[in-house]
Amino acid sequence: MIRHGWIEHEKERICSYNFYTEDRQIAFYAPSVSDNLRGKGLSGYILQHILGELRDMGVERVFLWGGVKSQNTPAVKFYLKNGFYKIGEFEFDGLNYDMVKYI
Repeated sequence: MIRHGWIEHEKERICSYNFYTEDRQIAFYAPSVSDNLRGKGLSGYILQHILGELRDMGVERVFLWGGVKSQNTPAVKFYLKNGFYKIGEFEFDGLNYDMVKYI
């Protein structure tokens, strides 16, 4: 799922890291790929396509919608490999990382 602009329940947490910008300049991304399709390069392909579309729309920053579980090592590695970086942490059913990518 992709959301262009702020998501109200995410806004306070993200802004606490001194990240505030215009609605039109940001997007939130919540990827989901079936377990049996992981490790085949599909996630990277989808991400690059989505980032290209968002860039064309004038988006400058993409945040992970709801963050990523700190214990989800494959996902954390995927995001780091694809240019996201950690901007903060929060507790919700365990430790989670907020991550952003400039495009």
